[in-house]
Amino acid sequence: MALLKSAHGGNIREAAALLGIAPGELLDFSANINPLGMPASLRQAIVDNPGCAERYPDVEYQQLHQALAAHHQLPAAHILAGNGETESIFTLVHGLKPRRAMIVIPGFAEYRRALQTVDCEVVEYALRERDGWQLTDAILDALTPALDCLFLCTPNNPTGLLPERGLLEAIAQRCRALNISLILDEAFLDFIPDQPGLFLCWRSIRTSGFCDR
Repeated sequence: MALLKSAHGGNIREAAALLGIAPGELLDFSANINPLGMPASLRQAIVDNPGCAERYPDVEYQQLHQALAAHHQLPAAHILAGNGETESIFTLVHGLKPRRAMIVIPGFAEYRRALQTVDCEVVEYALRERDGWQLTDAILDALTPALDCLFLCTPNNPTGLLPERGLLEAIAQRCRALNISLILDEAFLDFIPDQPGLFLCWRSIRTSGFCDR
């Protein structure tokens, strides 16, 4: 459990106790929590299925894998569910065991934490203020055969910016050519209007089976 303990925030009750105030008086910007609350469809599903709460879920997520595979028309082996994004990141890193990985900064802190648990060298690619903190094609030259994987958050956390589709496709093509595992984190994509999600992965899966999320 200590391996997956989150260090990026969210312990609002402890913070409130230290400050001597009620938790409701704090605005928590330290954790990735949907500010819009629980989706209405999920809330209704819980109300409609109270009997399911008394049973442990499938620990291997087999039914979920099959349902997602059928929905996206993919083999179930291409899908790995996790108990939140942090667990998924750690699981992916421990499966890949990269020796040298690139992360974009500023970015989500859990990428670095996960990579450090497998003694991976972390290479930073810094976004620039003069570019409006937007990812540019300059990153293409930074992708070299010495890298094992690249983490990209789209849209990025904390800037909230989404790279151009053409740039993402160029990054994917270069990663494929150099045998670099590309990990796309789309946790916040639903907040970008008219973005279908996984658009980059659809093309890649069809052509070479290349896609990590």
